[in-house]
Amino acid sequence: MSTNSTNRTVLTFDELPFQPVDDLSFMGVTFDFKVGGVDSTDANYADAGPGSIFFVQDPSLEGDAAGILTLDFDAPVSELEFGVALSTFGTLTPGFTVELFDGSTLVDEIEVDTTSLPIFTEGLFSFSDRDTPIDRVVIDFDDAAATRFAFDNLSFEKAGVTLIGTSNNDILEGGGDDDIIKGLNSKDLLIGLAGEDYLDGGDGDDLLFGGDGHDTLKGGNGQDSLIGGAHDDILEGGKGDDWLYGQEGNDLLNGGQGQDQLLGGFGHDTLIGGSGDNILTGGSGEDTFVLSTVGKVTITDFTDGEDLLQLDGLTFGQISIFEQNDDTIITTINNQPLAVLSGVDFGDITEADFVL
Repeated sequence: MSTNSTNRTVLTFDELPFQPVDDLSFMGVTFDFKVGGVDSTDANYADAGPGSIFFVQDPSLEGDAAGILTLDFDAPVSELEFGVALSTFGTLTPGFTVELFDGSTLVDEIEVDTTSLPIFTEGLFSFSDRDTPIDRVVIDFDDAAATRFAFDNLSFEKAGVTLIGTSNNDILEGGGDDDIIKGLNSKDLLIGLAGEDYLDGGDGDDLLFGGDGHDTLKGGNGQDSLIGGAHDDILEGGKGDDWLYGQEGNDLLNGGQGQDQLLGGFGHDTLIGGSGDNILTGGSGEDTFVLSTVGKVTITDFTDGEDLLQLDGLTFGQISIFEQNDDTIITTINNQPLAVLSGVDFGDITEADFVL
């Protein structure tokens, strides 16, 4: 058995000792096995099957092919895969049939062909649909051709949730999956937690926490505060005077419109002030600060030889660099302000500090 940060669970049926699977709950899935509509103990976890073939390896879930195997998931899944072997020769079309349910609603019925191997025939079932996750799977084997089945390498990934706020001040919290969380027009608190989440504050002065995973945070309208969390995140302030903090990972921060404050945190971050007079702090790591004519930035911690200045729509020959009050000032050759490098010696800034 294994799980990882994308919330994928894999069962290879060696995790538990030999036992009937009927009514067995383990790692987010409950098994049910019936023969002729009656609960049966003739399907067992960690049993011997066909040995090691392509999609099935001993031990596996082995049982009577006349039975119906049902999987009920604790939470909806958007991806599902497993292998099936049947105790017969030849290619079967189909070898087994899979019904997918969302609650009591039949979402799809899929016939899976099996390919002939010595002694056994086997096939692989695979499902992926993030728009229509399922929470129940019913598997019917071709018992006219085979007397026994082996079921192995069950892999599934929980689906994320979509949360949409109201006109009130909402607190919306995702789960451990890839969630979509949207506020509306009030002061909302949006929390992504684990997974690769998408958070959109909408209107109002919102507070957004990405949490673990590669998240995308959009403040929308209002004076918003965005905190990326772990991993590589994208933070966009939108309209209003926003505060953006990438925290860990190599983050992309874009203030948007307004007088914004951007803090990269740990990692190699890219900071874009946007329009207005913005304050940029890279934090630790080799950071890139974007200079553009749409706004002016004050960079509080530029480190020569480590950080870089990226010119957006300009070349090095179109800018002027001079010193004022112990700061380095960068403008266009037409004296349009671009950046203030606080406490940086004018003589340290050369063309090598710039990228296009």
